[in-house]
Amino acid sequence: MRKILSAARAPVHPAAVSMGSWRAEADAPEATAFGRVVSGQLHRVYGWGDRVPAGACSGSSKRLRYHRGMMPTTAKLFLILGTLAAALGVVLGAFGAHALRAKLGPDLLTVWNTAVQYQIWHALGLLLIGLTAMHLPESGPLRWAGGLLVLGIVLFSGSLYGLVLAGTRGLGVVTPFGGAAFIAGWLAYAWAVARM
Repeated sequence: MRKILSAARAPVHPAAVSMGSWRAEADAPEATAFGRVVSGQLHRVYGWGDRVPAGACSGSSKRLRYHRGMMPTTAKLFLILGTLAAALGVVLGAFGAHALRAKLGPDLLTVWNTAVQYQIWHALGLLLIGLTAMHLPESGPLRWAGGLLVLGIVLFSGSLYGLVLAGTRGLGVVTPFGGAAFIAGWLAYAWAVARM
């Protein structure tokens, strides 16, 4: 379990973090930061808004993630994708309940609802990954997890939507690949968290 370490509350150096490279300036006394700071073999994880003293790390290993109020790109990406997928899932669910109910048989309506449910559940998964990326902004397995959940939504739910709307039964062949992507995405998420 990560340990939160806080330093004294001193003024933040204005040039503490370089926005382009996300590296602290060598002469910055301390910075408001969040993420991992490496000092020799010691790894310390600082909490949101903690002040990181310059002595905690040195040279090229000095890496601070972001100022208070900034968000890692990975976190922002998956939070946006998660909210969009959830909103689209609500729209498609309402479309199925109102526009398609009278036109589809019960079997196809069940297929449509399954696609919507899996989309919304995995949209929540993307939100979870985005929130976790606030703590693990450079985790490769976490990025894989998010990408696989997005792929799963496209393949699994997308193929079922196409099957219902276009009547193309062949799209059902794609659905299991989406399910496999979901499973792989959750396993990648577990791996990312286990490596914290």
